[in-house]
Amino acid sequence: MLVSTDRHSSRETRDFARMFSLSAGFFYRARGKKTIEGLVSEARKKGESTLALFSFSEISFISISISGWEWKNKILKVLRYSFGKEKPKGSEIGSFEGKDGKEFQSLFGFDDFYGGNIVVFAEDGKLKIMKKEKNLLEIEYTLQEKVEG
Repeated sequence: MLVSTDRHSSRETRDFARMFSLSAGFFYRARGKKTIEGLVSEARKKGESTLALFSFSEISFISISISGWEWKNKILKVLRYSFGKEKPKGSEIGSFEGKDGKEFQSLFGFDDFYGGNIVVFAEDGKLKIMKKEKNLLEIEYTLQEKVEG
């Protein structure tokens, strides 16, 4: 998954997006003046099927195919987040667990796993990205339907 921000994001939002991508082993790209088309093109070149766009309090997802792209129908509303003490590096997602694990597996665009050491645990409004049972990142969230327009 490629992670970026909305066009006029705050420093805090950019830092959160960057740390989120590091925690889960995703690519992060500063948005700058890039259009969504430009970000989609970059994600495609990296072989990614999902683009996550961070704004102040939510994360929107775009599904990418060879022929185009479309917004996914869910938005992750971020209520609070905190980072663990362990520094994330050189990590890949190995599994999605918890009641909402499958939902996040779909949102993040994961079909296959390649033996990574990161667990994404999601249930009861908490998303935890963990390595060896230590939290790298914890997000309190709600999932909402994306409203067109």
